[in-house]
Amino acid sequence: MYVEKLVINTGKLIKSGLSIEAYFTLVCLSHDYQEVIELYVDKVSRIDKSVFKALIDAGWIEIIGESITFDNIKITNKTDKFFNIVTTALDHKKFFQELRDTYPKSAKFRGKRRPLHSDMDACEKKYRAIIDSEELHKKIIKCVKMYTNDLMKKDGSLEFMQLLSTWINQKNYQSYIDDTDDFKESEETNTYDAV
Repeated sequence: MYVEKLVINTGKLIKSGLSIEAYFTLVCLSHDYQEVIELYVDKVSRIDKSVFKALIDAGWIEIIGESITFDNIKITNKTDKFFNIVTTALDHKKFFQELRDTYPKSAKFRGKRRPLHSDMDACEKKYRAIIDSEELHKKIIKCVKMYTNDLMKKDGSLEFMQLLSTWINQKNYQSYIDDTDDFKESEETNTYDAV
């Protein structure tokens, strides 16, 4: 998720006892602002390992795995409480299965079937990292339908439809997400050349 402006609550900053860089890192981690951290690292500087060590030592985060990467960092209950984050158990398995059921499994390409579902383990992991609410999942399901409809209206087939893993990794659903409220299920095209 990209944010144009990140507001730092100075009261919380002082209360946390963290450095500004550690606090910034914690805000980005707790609100899943991966792109903000990536832009910071790209445009400003790498975040020193001592920042992550301070967050670990103070009980703000835990590292799952061998390396410090966005996907290997887990925020703790202390962080959830500090930022008043309400954590509800999301059924990511069910959400991913619904995504798989909605996204066409294959498409005709030059007279042959081309599979659209590949590398499902990595795809599920990426989808799990993206989905932070049931509402977002429902919007992405609508995005799949809108994307499929657009291809059918444009070409009359799904010949050039992206692999599901590519569509998720490149976050191509974002080009539809702002229009999901206007999408009516009755607009859905029901004749696909997919299985």
